[in-house]
Amino acid sequence: MAKENLTKDQGVPVPDNQCSLTAVPHGPVLLQDIHLIEKQEMTL
Repeated sequence: MAKENLTKDQGVPVPDNQCSLTAVPHGPVLLQDIHLIEKQEMTL
């Protein structure tokens, strides 16, 4: 069975679905983390 690749809304591949973009380690999540924002939109 072929492995399915995760993609963003525009079809761009997502290399890592579990980590978020932060300012510093264990710091606040950045609004530039478009994948996290799209992922949260899908759960609403």
